[in-house]
Amino acid sequence: MSMFIDKYDNGAWREVELLGEGSFGKVYKIVKEELGHSYYAALKIIPVPKTNTEIQTLKNDGYNDASIRTYISELVEYIMKEVRIIREFKGISNIVSYEGHLIQQIEGERGACLKQ
Repeated sequence: MSMFIDKYDNGAWREVELLGEGSFGKVYKIVKEELGHSYYAALKIIPVPKTNTEIQTLKNDGYNDASIRTYISELVEYIMKEVRIIREFKGISNIVSYEGHLIQQIEGERGACLKQ
């Protein structure tokens, strides 16, 4: 189970199954139990950076710590722009429904690259 699902919406949701995986992240089927009813949703988790290897690859390509932070910040801003666009179209029947999001800094080595 993803540690991020446990933290989404104060732990109200739990993972049912992995639905798929793409270049940006993984999509999980999640469920929330409330007053005897089950509510299902899909949750896409987009880790930035994806792995410690991604950071090392950037360093091998000549990025220093400051340029890695800039690269990561620009990638997060791009993802957030997509989220804002999806939110604007909420309620239109032929567009994927947007319910919410959570931005959380990754702890450990991957998260350390974002600190100055």
